[in-house]
Amino acid sequence: RLDLFRRHPLRRVWIAQALTRSAAQEPAEFAPDHPSSQNAPPEVLAWQVRFLAESSKISDKVMAKVASWAAKQPSATVRRELASAALRWADQSDVTPLLRALLAHKEDARDPVIPQLLWLTYEKLLSQQMRRDATSTTPSNQQDSSPASNDSSQRRPEAAPAGVGDFSGEGRGAEPAVEPSVPAGEKEVEKELAWLAQQSPGNDLIREQMVPRVMRRLAASGRREHLQCCLDFVQQVADRTTREKALEGLMAALDKQVVPPPANWPAVREELLRSQHPPFLTAVQRLSVSFRDPRAVQQALQTLQEEGQAVPARIEAIRQLALLQPAEGVPVLLRLAVQGGQEMVAVEAVRALAAYSGPEVAHGLLRSWPRQTPGVRAETLQTLASRKEWARMLLQHVAQGTIERTALTDNVILRLQAFQDKELDALIEKHWGRTRPTPAELAQLIERTRTALEQAPASFLRGRKVFENQCAKCHKFEGQGAEVGPALDGAGRDIDYILVNVLDPNRVIGAPYFVRTVVTHDDIVFQGILAEEDDQSITLKLEGGAFKTIRKANIAEVRIAEKSLMPEGLSNNMSLQEFRDLIRYLMAHPFITEGRVNGETVAVGVSGRFVLRPGSEGKGKAILEATFTATAALETRLLIGSAAPYEIFLDGQRIGRGTGAAGRVRPDMDAIPVRLSAGKHTVTVRLESVAPQGSPLYLRFLDPDRKLRYPDMLPNRP
Repeated sequence: RLDLFRRHPLRRVWIAQALTRSAAQEPAEFAPDHPSSQNAPPEVLAWQVRFLAESSKISDKVMAKVASWAAKQPSATVRRELASAALRWADQSDVTPLLRALLAHKEDARDPVIPQLLWLTYEKLLSQQMRRDATSTTPSNQQDSSPASNDSSQRRPEAAPAGVGDFSGEGRGAEPAVEPSVPAGEKEVEKELAWLAQQSPGNDLIREQMVPRVMRRLAASGRREHLQCCLDFVQQVADRTTREKALEGLMAALDKQVVPPPANWPAVREELLRSQHPPFLTAVQRLSVSFRDPRAVQQALQTLQEEGQAVPARIEAIRQLALLQPAEGVPVLLRLAVQGGQEMVAVEAVRALAAYSGPEVAHGLLRSWPRQTPGVRAETLQTLASRKEWARMLLQHVAQGTIERTALTDNVILRLQAFQDKELDALIEKHWGRTRPTPAELAQLIERTRTALEQAPASFLRGRKVFENQCAKCHKFEGQGAEVGPALDGAGRDIDYILVNVLDPNRVIGAPYFVRTVVTHDDIVFQGILAEEDDQSITLKLEGGAFKTIRKANIAEVRIAEKSLMPEGLSNNMSLQEFRDLIRYLMAHPFITEGRVNGETVAVGVSGRFVLRPGSEGKGKAILEATFTATAALETRLLIGSAAPYEIFLDGQRIGRGTGAAGRVRPDMDAIPVRLSAGKHTVTVRLESVAPQGSPLYLRFLDPDRKLRYPDMLPNRP
């Protein structure tokens, strides 16, 4: 094995690299076209490229050789290393020939790494071109003020590692970066877009990976001439798919933004409309919104007035009104807020009203409160809590009794307190007093609630409704709900876990779920968890899964609280019975809570604690029979906790027995493996030596995939 290693070609490469510059072979030895590289395996070539890339700058002559070799390189492994090298060289050398050679390999469009590496290099070149175009039209003593995100061309290059040559092939001087010359009057960005338009047809690597990103980068620069270049590209490119990808990039860049329209927009819009191609028509509507085209308002209003429109189309129209904020949109949105048949549309309408500022919005929402569904009411509270005057009107309605005090969760109260307004604080103190319980009070509340869970049975179906009304706006469970807080599917979900996390959500909080309160210069408050942040904006994920992007220029203050977005006062919005039902719905491996005890139907609480007393025949015996249905065949375990000795039967066949635990009974003390076929089953437990005052019994199946159905889960149950 050692002998094989000594003869491996990689060993020579590593040794040569480890030598000092004076002892190493000539730098050209490492060039990919050197005779020693002929017929070398891809792993060796990849290492040679990696060593070559450690030079911070190479000459145009070597770059041309590398580009020529890259154009016909068959190995994706080597091309990946070349793409990485291009990214390193882009700060000091003109890597355009190498980049274009790699982009010609359309087979790399689906590679998990290469497209991203090529785009990072492309973005550097594009930023350099944008900067040179700007300086060519401004006096030399003025700097370009256009933003250039991720533009690393102004960073100082890293020094080459000790002992590594520059591999320029032409001396070792620290030459300035090479920037290609462009004929006077010809913009580099325009020239680059012309190359893209020519190369994109038939090349998915360029068409799908580069074109949308180039459009997005140019449009995000904030310069109108770049936006106009993008529209020129859309109009001039002949390939329909390339045009679609370009429009996708533009829509992504201008999403939720309003900017002045470029001069060529009317012509581009008319050409796209004439095509009657559905993706083009969608793009026209969305871009018209970003350009504040009056036609966009009329189209959005028309979509909302047509009852037959699909829900996604109506929601998109509502979001467009929120961006454009036409005065005629307020009555339309208020009317949609009370449409019970489409709650998603109603919630989005209330959310859109937060973009307006007039008192008529608050008046309209407060008047319609009695007709709003629970989900819409939750969004109404968020909207009214976003502006100080609306918040004052909300609290006045609470004082008058037209809105229940319990409707305002702890999070809503905290948002109102964020205004730091004495009048609002006085109203809050009058109706809520101290808004945060102490740890001792929370511990007492958890213990009282745990005890109360056993006092009445619960319902799986009712618990689902409680989840939809109280939890789904922030948590996803079994495919339903919004992804704001953690998904509940993978959680432990036993009774104590649910109790603690609902009643004391701030006991343990992960940093990604710290709540942020953003106050804008015009005194609007937003509260949520951080979804994204860059140099220009902050994006919060709000209750309900909605995203709100706020430009940093509009932000007066950001407060970070090491607390959960989940409100501590959530239990105040639920009755004790609703809380029982919620636990029954969420609980993993639920206990059997319904059965026949000595021939009589009995239902117990979610803790599953049956107390069996001796039957009429005496002799200290008692029987529990429970039915359930398996939706599919499975192998699992039946968990038992019994104070008395027992025998267990499944569908009449004995499957186990135990001695009981006398006075030390608790759930899940014994486990019996069982194999269930799909269909209805009956489990029977026979107890012996039952105490006169009764013997506790707990019974449940391990059911991680929730394949078992119990009587309280049947659709016809109340």
